[in-house]
Amino acid sequence: MNSRRLLDYETPQRPKRVSFLAKCNPKATRRSVVRKAVKSALVATVLWFVAGYFKPAIRADWRFTFPVWICSAVLAGAVCEWQVDSESL
Repeated sequence: MNSRRLLDYETPQRPKRVSFLAKCNPKATRRSVVRKAVKSALVATVLWFVAGYFKPAIRADWRFTFPVWICSAVLAGAVCEWQVDSESL
């Protein structure tokens, strides 16, 4: 009876690139990524000392494990800020 197409009012969006370091958070800036990485490093440091207080065996190899722990926390914080939009949480 009616041969007109239905109108689609959604704005067409580009397909998102899917890769590890693709910027998926449109609000992320270099400054916000560094701020999130520093915050993650501070939280990881506090957790390290709390864990070391309750389990002294962790402190025995601190020259190797502490830098690895902090670098992992910095990387996780920076990637989280770069890729995860705060509105999606």
